[in-house]
Amino acid sequence: MQTKVIKPWYREPWAWLIVGPLFFVIFLGIGLVFISVKYRDDVVRDDYYKEGKAVNKLFEAEREAHEQGLAAILTLNLSESVINVTLNEPVDSDEELVLMLSHPLKANQDHEYLLHRKSLTGYEAEADALPKGRWYLRIESRRGEASELLWRVSGEADFSQQASAELR
Repeated sequence: MQTKVIKPWYREPWAWLIVGPLFFVIFLGIGLVFISVKYRDDVVRDDYYKEGKAVNKLFEAEREAHEQGLAAILTLNLSESVINVTLNEPVDSDEELVLMLSHPLKANQDHEYLLHRKSLTGYEAEADALPKGRWYLRIESRRGEASELLWRVSGEADFSQQASAELR
């Protein structure tokens, strides 16, 4: 009489045909979770609800700039690491002008500069490192302790191709 040798389960090929794909899917799922956490999309801001409520104020500020006919030319001075802004019309001297450069993909690379008046329509800001590549640009005029938004012009620039941009 011949006895059949019983092999352990892990030496059976049928067991691995069932368990193998399960291990593969678990490994792949863990890898995808790791990738999604490490390289998350940070374009959406954390305080999007507040920004959504304040969007009407932004539209009013853009409309105010359009009604006043405001426009600006932004120029990068590469030799002096300075950002120059020239407005087409003078603005009130007690207004605070702020330049914001927003990276299209990486929020941690966004910059905000306080513009200092150097002439009636000219402003400048010193920059540690001048931006390269594509950016969204905004110049906002604020007044008072609450930083009330008065007007805003915006534009877009690719500083790898040109050193100046027009904002309307």
